[in-house]
Amino acid sequence: MGDDRVEYWSKRWGNKDIGWHKTGVNNFLSNHIGKLTDGKNNLAFLIPLCGKTIDMKWLYDLGHTVVGIEGVEQAILDFFKEQSLEYVRTEGAGFSLFKTPDSRLKIYLTDLFKIPTNVLGKFDAIWDRGSLVAIYPKDRELYAKRMKEVAADKCKYLVAVMHHDPEKFAGPPRNVFKEELFKLYEDTFNIEEIDRISRANVPLGDGTLFIEDSWEVLYLLRHK
Repeated sequence: MGDDRVEYWSKRWGNKDIGWHKTGVNNFLSNHIGKLTDGKNNLAFLIPLCGKTIDMKWLYDLGHTVVGIEGVEQAILDFFKEQSLEYVRTEGAGFSLFKTPDSRLKIYLTDLFKIPTNVLGKFDAIWDRGSLVAIYPKDRELYAKRMKEVAADKCKYLVAVMHHDPEKFAGPPRNVFKEELFKLYEDTFNIEEIDRISRANVPLGDGTLFIEDSWEVLYLLRHK
């Protein structure tokens, strides 16, 4: 993310304006974890723009290796403190790495669009809730390119997006139409909708209500 983007999210974290953060494991993830893992253990998971989501600790406790990418240091510090996890911090070229002593949970403090993908490695699974819908539309092609670069040959990718009228609510979370999702990913992944939930009139972080006819939709992407 560019400096202006990081500054925007840093201010929201500093003001504790983080209404998107959930205190429990995301229901989409817990309900559909089997579609990502096929019952396998010790898979490599990527969670882009992870914030301090408890989903990382949940996947870690299931025995998987988890890598998060986050641009705001406070979010990372809060995560390790709130989850009572020890961490070691090291510095790299353009990033700081926070990792548990066993190295199974790592969070990179960095610009998602600048960290070399070879530093991140390849992933068996990607969980994207709140990342694609957070970035600017102009950045989506580059974002999708980077996700495809780190996807292992049999990678499965869960992405939750918002379907609503962008003229009524600009976001974030921003609208991502089905057609755009296919345009971004169908060259590499087979795509299917597997779940959706109405978000009509759901309170946002600032106390306002989400618009009517708004849906959070979950797609499963399977590497071709």
